[in-house]
Amino acid sequence: MAPVNIHLKRGFITTDIILGVVGTVILAFTLFSHGHVSREEEVQPYVPGVTILYIIGGITFLMSVFGLFGAMKEKPWALIVFSVGMILLILLLIVISGNAIYAKVKFPEQLFNDTVLSDQTPEFQNMVESWQTLFHCCGLNRGYQEWEGHIPHSCLCEQPEESLSPCIEVELLNGTTKTDIKVYKEPCLPHIISSMTLVFDVMLVILLGYAAFLIIATGMAIAIACQKRRTSITPPVKFSAESSNSKYTELSYNTDND
Repeated sequence: MAPVNIHLKRGFITTDIILGVVGTVILAFTLFSHGHVSREEEVQPYVPGVTILYIIGGITFLMSVFGLFGAMKEKPWALIVFSVGMILLILLLIVISGNAIYAKVKFPEQLFNDTVLSDQTPEFQNMVESWQTLFHCCGLNRGYQEWEGHIPHSCLCEQPEESLSPCIEVELLNGTTKTDIKVYKEPCLPHIISSMTLVFDVMLVILLGYAAFLIIATGMAIAIACQKRRTSITPPVKFSAESSNSKYTELSYNTDND
């Protein structure tokens, strides 16, 4: 067996240890998130994301163990297992990145529908109200009119002088009583799209950057495995005619003297 390049081996071990730490952090974060999500009333929407994080963290940590064992003991089979696991994980990250790009394009289209917010489900209304509180806006596309008179408290512009968002005064009919209130003028959709675009961009950078790091680690593991499997080269044997002649001459000389 041929010796492994010491710099390649040390570089791979360092990279593999980093992968082990990353896998441990992902698993710890997923366990914490799983416990937090389990307290929510609606758990189903969070299940796919938590499952994917478990898979990514588990594969990363498990393959890092195989990679470290293969590099320290110079076992090609362990490095091959590491490489196969990393290739599968890279493919998974590429699929997730593709879905993120698709969701980034389709997300605004889903919110552009002309909907009456007062007729939506309580869950959707709560989500819109959280956006209104966060961005100091009202409604999605057409402003306060989407609530059709049922304007929530999150739309109210209680301190117009201190508000950074523009406010307008509207007339609210409560039975036979008319009340003038100030609400946020801007709809929430532009703020939501801007924020979600930033979230998707950051997620894509993390996913593709992690995939590139895994590609480098996989290439190093394959290089070490190939070096271990390469047959050692036998040095060529050199013959010297002069040394042979001198020995024969000496033997002939001794024979003649006898």
